[in-house]
Amino acid sequence: MAPKTIDTGDQSIGGPRYMRSMVSLDDSGNMQVRTNTFSHWDLRGFTGGVLVSLSDAQGKLLYITPIVSYGVDGRLVFWSVSNRWDNEYYNVGADVARQVDRVDVWQGPTPKNRLVPIVNDLIIIVRLVAWLIEQWQKSSGDDGGSGDGPVQTTRQGLSSVRGSLLTRVDPQTLPFGTPTTFTVAASDTNSGAPVDGVVYRTMSLPLDRAGVPLGPTNAPLSATLTGKWISKKRVEIDPDSGRKIVIVVRNFVQEQLFVRTVDYGDAEVPVTLTGAPTDPIDA
Repeated sequence: MAPKTIDTGDQSIGGPRYMRSMVSLDDSGNMQVRTNTFSHWDLRGFTGGVLVSLSDAQGKLLYITPIVSYGVDGRLVFWSVSNRWDNEYYNVGADVARQVDRVDVWQGPTPKNRLVPIVNDLIIIVRLVAWLIEQWQKSSGDDGGSGDGPVQTTRQGLSSVRGSLLTRVDPQTLPFGTPTTFTVAASDTNSGAPVDGVVYRTMSLPLDRAGVPLGPTNAPLSATLTGKWISKKRVEIDPDSGRKIVIVVRNFVQEQLFVRTVDYGDAEVPVTLTGAPTDPIDA
């Protein structure tokens, strides 16, 4: 599955104080929070704080990081930095990572009384938002500012991010011209969830004109797959005489399996036929 990510972009957390955070969470539960803190003041700096929370599709809080603070000076303070990048790493566990549907990032001037994360209280995200805003605004920032609440950036619907369609037939090898039972499995490459669709057999595309529906995906099907030898003519010019030469090429074309789905469109199912007949011309 692709990592679940969020990029807040450059956010003003009050006047010329800026922060940007990029969060990436993989299937194993490894989470990286990369934060850029930078001041647009010439001589004045600030300390900014970042907190990240993970929630499921029902809004239940699954994990919350501590608030982490980063300080910068003004742009003209030559002995210090006004622009910095920092990385924090967490492991939330694979079970939590699978449930994550929403990532929230809060950035703001760091309160002097540092926020204490509620790690063990799996509350609804709405309560967390209200609590954070209340606590943040009660405190004044290290740079003397006050009343600036955190800037919230949210990305949700992550658990339903769709991948591509993965198809396979079981068994992978089918006999030519013999009634047989097989199953065509279709699933999402990201979630691994089964995908509903209709299996077709066809000698040519599009399915609307030439396809024969066999039945649903992920269920036993019975069919007889065949094929045929076809001749194709190719005209070439003899380099010596300059005359046209007609060349006949014979190829065996087997029936193919396709899956048609609502969300993923049509996809070919790799299949190998054994026992195909020899070319009748050579027989």
